[in-house]
Amino acid sequence: MVKVVCDGLQNVVAVKIDPSVVDPEDVEMLEDLVRRLTSPAEKPKPRPVEPEVEAMEDRFREVLGTRVRLNPGKTGGRLTIYYYSDEELEELYNRLVK
Repeated sequence: MVKVVCDGLQNVVAVKIDPSVVDPEDVEMLEDLVRRLTSPAEKPKPRPVEPEVEAMEDRFREVLGTRVRLNPGKTGGRLTIYYYSDEELEELYNRLVK
């Protein structure tokens, strides 16, 4: 028998495996494995954003009317413009290209 104990937020706080159902030498390893597999994945850390970059993102959002992400690099970077429908893509295309 395997017993998994969770807290009120459904986080795994304990795992107990009956030694009679597995090799008794593997119980501790299996309990650790189950605990790791049932624990939530680490949340990615928010990216640090320079105030100047954040201000530029905000201005792009205002002008384009959609989410924009700037990823500066050492000698350049990447500008990502998000759209959520074909109509929004067409509108962005018309603003930027025409």
